[in-house]
Amino acid sequence: MKIAVENLNRIRINKGFTYNDLAQITGYSKNSIQKLLSYNNNSKSRLDIVVKVCKALDVDFPSIFERGVGTYTAQGGLVYIGFDNDVGQEYYLKKFVNKVRIEIDNYTHYYLKTVSGLSESTISDLLNLKTKNPQIETLLKIAKGLEISESEMFR
Repeated sequence: MKIAVENLNRIRINKGFTYNDLAQITGYSKNSIQKLLSYNNNSKSRLDIVVKVCKALDVDFPSIFERGVGTYTAQGGLVYIGFDNDVGQEYYLKKFVNKVRIEIDNYTHYYLKTVSGLSESTISDLLNLKTKNPQIETLLKIAKGLEISESEMFR
């Protein structure tokens, strides 16, 4: 999540957005925005707020997990992919779950529990889409356990 926070802050600053601006646009409190964008972020943030901040900053959600997003090119433009306004948290959650299902096709939830350190009930709820707004930390643990980049898990 460290790379994502760095990228979001870089883009926020380059575009001239304050925490108040993002709070107003997203509907979340200034405190929630500050907590998300804190360099001490412990990934307890939920998927919905991260996706809404990406939308407010017009940056593609999966790309925030890649190094260098939001930096300036030699031509002076920001390097990032714009946000697709037709998608939201539900879209990215389904993409993630589908990717996990493909990756563990020949394995059990126990395997995913072992590689991610999460409980089988957490994994089951997530894969059955009972969990509508998971913590980013949960999703990143699964990606790490499956040895797939975070950005790839949402594409």
